[in-house]
Amino acid sequence: MLKKLQNEGNADRIIRFILGLVLSLISYTYFSGVIQTILYIVSAILIITGITGICLIYMLFNIKTNK
Repeated sequence: MLKKLQNEGNADRIIRFILGLVLSLISYTYFSGVIQTILYIVSAILIITGITGICLIYMLFNIKTNK
C-alpha cells in the first residue's frame, strides 16, 4: 500500500533527507526563537518525506519522480 503512494525517486529522497539534516544542524547552531522553530519544522518535513518517499505537494500536482 505504501509503495503505491510513493512519488519520489531515490535521488530525490536522498537529497531531501540530507538537506533536512543539514538544515536542522544549521538551525540549531546559528538561529534561535521563531526562525529556529520554523527551520526545525521545515527540516522535519524534509526528513519525513525523504524517509517515506511521499510528498503531498507532488500528489497535489500529480508529479512523480520515481520513474
